[in-house]
Amino acid sequence: MTTHQSVMPQEVIEYLRVHSNGEYVDCTLGGAGHTAMILERNGPKGRVLGIDANPDALSQAATHLKQYGKRLVLAQGNFRDVVHLATRHGFSQVDGILYDLGLSMDLLKRSGRGFSFQVDEPLDMRLDPEQDLTAGVILNSCKEQEIADAIYQYGEERASRRIANAIVLARRKKRFETTFDLVSVIESVLSRHGKAHPATKTFQALRMVVNDELGVLKRTLEDIPQLLHSGSRVVVLTFHSLEDRIVKNVFRDWGKEKRAMVLTKKVVVPTRQEVLKNSPSRSAK
Repeated sequence: MTTHQSVMPQEVIEYLRVHSNGEYVDCTLGGAGHTAMILERNGPKGRVLGIDANPDALSQAATHLKQYGKRLVLAQGNFRDVVHLATRHGFSQVDGILYDLGLSMDLLKRSGRGFSFQVDEPLDMRLDPEQDLTAGVILNSCKEQEIADAIYQYGEERASRRIANAIVLARRKKRFETTFDLVSVIESVLSRHGKAHPATKTFQALRMVVNDELGVLKRTLEDIPQLLHSGSRVVVLTFHSLEDRIVKNVFRDWGKEKRAMVLTKKVVVPTRQEVLKNSPSRSAK
């Protein structure tokens, strides 16, 4: 957990308006940095429900934040089920809900599930290890057009057709097993330009498809008003233009329907100082 730095921590606390004895839900526990900051400020009786599909994240949070005792409640599950999980654990009406849609650095560096193109690991990419669909299944089984469409739609990769064609040709000789199998194919198609690795967008796309990230985001935002009361706050950190669009549209609709008020006239981004200290924050909104 020491490798992960929470993005825009002060802004999150400010917009959640964390107060004493308040009840909050962190839908994406991850490295638990945001949850720790909330718990520091919502005592002495305030609680936080931390949700994560990854059992390792829950185990680490339980150890790292044990000093908060019963004020921290942990639940394994996908945040698409936030209403069910929250009500089951006694959080039927809460003061704030947080989503941090970024991927924890712990998952990228040592998850053993192939989220990063920099480490040779099995092509898994599941946030929830109990689900069936993996990145390997997609690469070894899906049609070329399906792979190309996914890489283009979710990764916004212009070379999606070339990459998909190379994947299909490569798997005729050998099944895709590890991340480096995929990286070598991508590098055979795309040369490196600038700081971004040519595999960046393809890996992002596969992860989003495997975990149905956009569909889950839409569903959870449709459901969470059930947990909110007058004065409750919702904060969402996005890292991708497709996520941005979904959140903006939902918040705009809530405003038009007089169900909520958008607190920011324009999207909030990290300060230059934060980006210099924590480069993964540069794409956060």
